[in-house]
This record gives sequence, C-alpha cells and structure tokens, in this order.
Amino acid sequence: MTQEIVQIEEKPEIEKPEVSSKEQKYTQKEILQKIEDGVKWVKSGEYIGDEARSNQWKKNKKYKKCIWPDSKKNDIAVNTIWANFHLQLPHLYFRNPRITAISKQPTFKRDDFGYPMKDENGNPVLVNNYLAGKKLSIKINYELKELGFKKIAKRCVADVLCPYGIGIAKVGFSKITQTEGTEKGDKYSYWISRVDPNNFCFDPFANDLEFARWTAERIQISIKDARDSGFNIPKGYVASIPEHEKDKLDKIGSDGLAYIWEFHDLENNVLYWVLDGQKDSQTLDEEWIKEPEINPYPFEGTSYADLVFDIDNDDVI
Repeated sequence: MTQEIVQIEEKPEIEKPEVSSKEQKYTQKEILQKIEDGVKWVKSGEYIGDEARSNQWKKNKKYKKCIWPDSKKNDIAVNTIWANFHLQLPHLYFRNPRITAISKQPTFKRDDFGYPMKDENGNPVLVNNYLAGKKLSIKINYELKELGFKKIAKRCVADVLCPYGIGIAKVGFSKITQTEGTEKGDKYSYWISRVDPNNFCFDPFANDLEFARWTAERIQISIKDARDSGFNIPKGYVASIPEHEKDKLDKIGSDGLAYIWEFHDLENNVLYWVLDGQKDSQTLDEEWIKEPEINPYPFEGTSYADLVFDIDNDDVI
C-alpha cells in the first residue's frame, strides 16, 4: 500500500461536551428495540425462517469439526472441510501488512517561530522528505505490528471462510495524559480486535455498513469489572445468556457476568450503553447504566470494518 503524505499536523485536543437531553435522540427502550430488530436480521438474513442464517452458522461450526447430522459414535471420517479451511487460509492471508509512505510535497526547515530557515546563500533549507517518508513508514509499520494487526486480520479471514461468511474488526483507543516532560497533553493509543459476528449488528435498512445509521456490539464482561469501569449495574441483575454461548456457559456457569450493548448512533455521533435483556424493565427511562458520550472517537464514522469475499452475498450457505 502506498500512501501520499502531503502534510501532517497534530490536531488540537478538543474537550468532549456533555450530552444534553436534546442530543439524546434515543431512549433506552428505543435502542433495545433497534438492537432487537438488528439481531433478528442477523439471525434470519434473506432466507425463509426466523433463524435460518444463525442455524446455518451452527451447522458450519460442526461441519468444520467433522460433526455431521448422520454421524455415529464409532464413525471414522476424513474432515475435508477442515483440511480445505487450513489450506485456503494461508493462501488468502500470508503476508504481513506493510505501508509505504512517499513524500510528494517539498517542505522547508523552520525555526522556533515557524519561519523558513535559510542557508548562507539566502535560499530556504529543504527538509529531506525521502528520509521523512522512510521514518514515517517505519513508525506506521511498527505500530501495526504492535497492534497485532496480522493476527486479527487472519481471524477475520477465517470467519469469512467458515462459519460466518463475514469478518468484523473493531478499532478502539485509550487516552493517555502526559503531565510531565516536553510532550505534555493527551495522546491516543489505538488497538484493534476481532468481533464475533454473533455479537454484532447494524442498521438492517442499510445495504452496507458504510451507510448504517447505527451499529451495536454485545460485550461480555464481569459485573465487577463493569462496575469498576463506571457502569451502574443494578443489584439483582441476572444476565440474559445469548443463544450461541449457552452450550459453553451451561458447563462453566454464568454467575457474575453482564452483557452490555454498545450502541453507536452514527447520525448524531453519540455512544450509548444498555444492558442486554432489559427491554421490559421499569427503570429503563430513569437512569442510564453509563452516561451517553458525544463524539466518542478521535475519528469520524464507525469504529468497525467488515470483510466479505462476495459483495453480493456475505453468507456461507
């Protein structure tokens, strides 16, 4: 990938304003209703049956493990799907992502007041843009490696191959405030993660994630960690276990777990958090589990990216 670098400026830090009641476009019940509609679409897709797509996802997972509908206890089978999966994955994604930055616009060396510096002949001193581009390439590629980009990308490609037909990646960040030294101020540390398609939905009326009016991700977290992170989890809360995790949690237990939907209103750029399975709660309109946040990310648009191989059909069915 080649990126043309014209000019790089550090944007000044802008304080995030508090969300007023006027800016809160949605109530908690409205958000949960939209999520419910999105989840229904994820489960059904364009097929006959309310859970046609999610049921096929379950079958695909079993097929990859060589578990067939007519399998018997003592059967010995050759798992061609598993073999094909591990044969195709390295061919689809085998190289480390690499970015090359090429400087096109000449710049001049400047003094502390921002004026161009001149040599003994009175000519402006040019900055070595080639070297600047090389340094920027090294910096970006180092950060991609530190982010674990290749590992996440491979997992998303694997999700596309089987069982989902689509991969979802999320970019997030944490803010670090430096109060000492020459580089005081707020800096952002980015991270990237793979999202289980079972835990993600977006505006079902959008033909593409790029045009979605909202996105939502279901996050599993312990109640203790949620409260430590500022979430007001009510006493007596019992998690509503998602269907795709019931087999696992029936064996290990679900005590102390919370499921929180992170809902991003992309039209107004407001981030909300609501508890899963609380649609009929009487306290929904009284208090948020965490105050909504306006302009939550230091970039525009959604923090998610989807990966599909067939733009006409994002299913392995």
